[in-house]
Amino acid sequence: MAYVEASSAAPPPSALPDRTTPPVSDRTASPPLTPPSPLLGPADWPTDAEMAPFAPTPLEQFSSLEWVRAGAAVAFPVGAGAAIKHGESQIAVFNQGGKWFATQNMCPHRRAFVLSQGLVGDHADGGLKVACPLHKKTFDLATGKGLDDPAYSIMTFKAEVRGDAEEVYVQLPPAAELDAVLGTQKNMLKADGGSAKLGSCGADAPGVWPEATRGEGFVGHKDARRVVGAV
Repeated sequence: MAYVEASSAAPPPSALPDRTTPPVSDRTASPPLTPPSPLLGPADWPTDAEMAPFAPTPLEQFSSLEWVRAGAAVAFPVGAGAAIKHGESQIAVFNQGGKWFATQNMCPHRRAFVLSQGLVGDHADGGLKVACPLHKKTFDLATGKGLDDPAYSIMTFKAEVRGDAEEVYVQLPPAAELDAVLGTQKNMLKADGGSAKLGSCGADAPGVWPEATRGEGFVGHKDARRVVGAV
């Protein structure tokens, strides 16, 4: 049997791969890094002077009103509010111990969809009011009138409980017509070329669906979320 001895001699230079570093001028340039899109925060929001005042549309200007099922009464916490959607419009429904109220969920001040999370209490005229949780502007739950600042008011709707099953119904305009006034996509905050537009700045809070789609700006009570598909 023949054996082949391993050679200890180094291979000639021509047989070695070229591992020399090319000069800087010959290197392929890496593509420049793209900076991340800027995040919008409170400092980017328009000032009050830059925002066109929200003007509630009187209900008689809509083509019709219809009673829309909002869900079972037990889905709405007593003494608090919950948000539902009618088309792309968010409606805040308040259960005040047998008295029912419904308003737009969007605060007219900074266009945030948060009124369903506001505190409800009595006001000087004997009625009930809701305070926006962001800047504490207050509104009459029955009339929508701005109580501390008459320049801001909200749309209100009739709400009632029907039948032995205690289902909540809200009297609303057709969804397409109401969307033209209160639609989330119409009013939410967006980044467009670095400029801020009007819209939502709602944040997660106890009792709020954390998976709420921020593209829709929807913030609602965890029970009321089930109601959305029925509206």
